Amino acid sequence: AERKNELETRNQCSNIIKPYLEKRDFKNAIAKLDSIYYSKRKQDKWTTYYYLSVKTWIFKDLQQYHLSLNYADSCITLIEKNNLDKIISPEECAASFIQKGNAYFNLNNYQKSYDNYFKAYTIVEKYKDSCSSQGITESIANVLYRQQLYDQAITYFSSSLACIDNCPESEYYLRTGKTQELFDDIGLCYTKLKKYDSAILFYNKALANIKNSEYRYIADSSLSRQITATCSGVVFGNLAKIYATNNQLDSAELLYKQAIYNNTVIGTEHGDAQLCQQQLAKVQWQKKSLANMYQTMTALRKSLDTLPNTDAELGWKEMMAAYYHEMKNTAEEIKYYRSFI
Repeated sequence: AERKNELETRNQCSNIIKPYLEKRDFKNAIAKLDSIYYSKRKQDKWTTYYYLSVKTWIFKDLQQYHLSLNYADSCITLIEKNNLDKIISPEECAASFIQKGNAYFNLNNYQKSYDNYFKAYTIVEKYKDSCSSQGITESIANVLYRQQLYDQAITYFSSSLACIDNCPESEYYLRTGKTQELFDDIGLCYTKLKKYDSAILFYNKALANIKNSEYRYIADSSLSRQITATCSGVVFGNLAKIYATNNQLDSAELLYKQAIYNNTVIGTEHGDAQLCQQQLAKVQWQKKSLANMYQTMTALRKSLDTLPNTDAELGWKEMMAAYYHEMKNTAEEIKYYRSFI
């Protein structure tokens, strides 16, 4: 009966709030949610549970992380005080701890982020629901990556991959997009560890996965092409960095050009493309291909004027200083050098 009441309350609230959440109209979503909650003479636990859960999520998406933490704490207190963990699902019990982990992660408090993700993991793991563990283990891995604990991050990224095998066939995104993403993440860890052969192996696994699932949105072939180009473009850029590091400049140049093409002509990861343009210019500078370097920098400047990118902007200034150094134009070199130091 309790579970039935919870589901009925959730459905009633969701039917009112969902249209606003889908449009990311958070202002009206909050207004409607407050109206539902405060219109009751007595706030029952299920309305309160839904109210707190949704507020936690909304304020996380609004990047108001301290407010998100407050609502998550209130939700956890409600669950514990009313023994709701006996009624709601393990995923729902874990959700508030996940949101706390997300908030602390975005506040750069990685230890508290890890603690809350791990609490969520122990809740879900207790019920042996390894598919639900997938996102949590990935979140733990991301914390470890930020802490530069790359070996440990690989363990959790790998665990997240293994969880996908236990997910239903209907979870198609996990078996395609998420699998590719995790392969790429493991490759990034190996790159940071300077284990380049292992990194290349996992980047190639990511590319193979992308190719095998390129028709994942067969009902919309243009969307399929765009997503495939975007995903592979990011991986091409990661591969290019390894070849550039190993002074295999011709291979690096080809891969950077492919990455840039994928994410400017077809795909949508324009910020990544801008960083690849800056890195391509550096490769061309190393090769003394100054005319090509200048052409790349001109294209990057045009892109940055439309889509600002702080990291790429600094890289552009650094490469412009390098270009004018090679051209023996001291005045311009000093101008750009002073602008990025």
